[in-house]
Amino acid sequence: MVFKGLDEAVKDYNWAEHAAVMIDIETNEVWTDIFCGCGEYKVYHSDDVKHVLTKHAIYPKQYQTDKVTLKELCLEVLMNVSNN
Repeated sequence: MVFKGLDEAVKDYNWAEHAAVMIDIETNEVWTDIFCGCGEYKVYHSDDVKHVLTKHAIYPKQYQTDKVTLKELCLEVLMNVSNN
Protein backbone atom coordinates (compact mmCIF):
# COMPACT_ATOMS: atom_id res chain seq x y z
CA MET A 1 0.00 0.00 0.00
CA VAL A 2 1.23 3.50 -0.85
CA PHE A 3 0.92 6.33 1.65
CA LYS A 4 1.25 9.81 0.17
CA GLY A 5 3.52 12.12 2.18
CA LEU A 6 5.19 9.38 4.24
CA ASP A 7 8.77 10.60 3.68
CA GLU A 8 7.92 14.18 4.61
CA ALA A 9 5.93 13.05 7.65
CA VAL A 10 8.92 11.07 8.95
CA LYS A 11 11.27 14.01 8.38
CA ASP A 12 8.95 16.50 10.11
CA TYR A 13 8.22 14.15 13.03
CA ASN A 14 11.90 13.49 13.67
CA TRP A 15 12.73 17.21 13.51
CA ALA A 16 10.04 18.47 15.91
CA GLU A 17 9.90 18.35 19.69
CA HIS A 18 6.10 18.22 19.75
CA ALA A 19 4.42 16.47 16.84
CA ALA A 20 1.54 14.24 15.79
CA VAL A 21 1.39 12.11 12.66
CA MET A 22 -2.05 11.93 11.11
CA ILE A 23 -3.59 9.93 8.25
CA ASP A 24 -6.59 10.53 6.04
CA ILE A 25 -8.04 7.03 5.67
CA GLU A 26 -9.88 7.92 2.46
CA THR A 27 -6.89 9.28 0.54
CA ASN A 28 -4.04 7.49 2.42
CA GLU A 29 -2.34 10.86 2.83
CA VAL A 30 0.00 11.08 5.84
CA TRP A 31 1.32 14.27 7.42
CA THR A 32 2.81 15.62 10.63
CA ASP A 33 1.27 18.39 12.70
CA ILE A 34 4.02 20.29 14.52
CA PHE A 35 3.30 22.13 17.77
CA CYS A 36 5.16 24.68 19.90
CA GLY A 37 4.31 23.05 23.23
CA CYS A 38 2.79 20.12 25.08
CA GLY A 39 -0.64 21.69 25.53
CA GLU A 40 -1.28 22.22 21.84
CA TYR A 41 -3.34 20.00 19.58
CA LYS A 42 -5.36 20.21 16.39
CA VAL A 43 -9.00 19.19 15.99
CA TYR A 44 -10.11 17.71 12.69
CA HIS A 45 -13.79 17.75 11.84
CA SER A 46 -13.56 14.78 9.49
CA ASP A 47 -14.05 11.19 10.60
CA ASP A 48 -11.54 10.23 7.89
CA VAL A 49 -8.60 11.82 9.75
CA LYS A 50 -7.02 9.51 12.31
CA HIS A 51 -4.13 9.79 14.74
CA VAL A 52 -1.07 7.60 14.10
CA LEU A 53 1.77 8.71 16.39
CA THR A 54 2.51 11.52 18.88
CA LYS A 55 5.49 12.82 20.79
CA HIS A 56 6.00 15.61 23.30
CA ALA A 57 9.67 15.53 24.14
CA ILE A 58 12.27 17.91 25.43
CA TYR A 59 14.88 15.74 23.71
CA PRO A 60 13.27 14.89 20.34
CA LYS A 61 16.20 12.81 19.10
CA GLN A 62 15.26 10.15 21.68
CA TYR A 63 11.88 9.73 20.00
CA GLN A 64 12.56 9.12 16.32
CA THR A 65 10.74 7.04 13.75
CA ASP A 66 11.56 5.71 10.31
CA LYS A 67 9.62 5.07 7.13
CA VAL A 68 9.13 1.34 7.76
CA THR A 69 7.83 1.84 11.31
CA LEU A 70 5.51 4.67 10.34
CA LYS A 71 4.12 2.68 7.42
CA GLU A 72 3.40 -0.25 9.77
CA LEU A 73 1.63 2.09 12.19
CA CYS A 74 -0.46 3.55 9.34
CA LEU A 75 -1.46 0.05 8.24
CA GLU A 76 -2.42 -0.75 11.84
CA VAL A 77 -4.68 2.32 11.97
CA LEU A 78 -6.35 1.29 8.70
CA MET A 79 -6.89 -2.26 9.95
CA ASN A 80 -8.38 -1.00 13.24
CA VAL A 81 -10.78 1.26 11.34
CA SER A 82 -11.86 -1.54 8.99
CA ASN A 83 -12.47 -3.88 11.96
CA ASN A 84 -14.80 -1.41 13.68
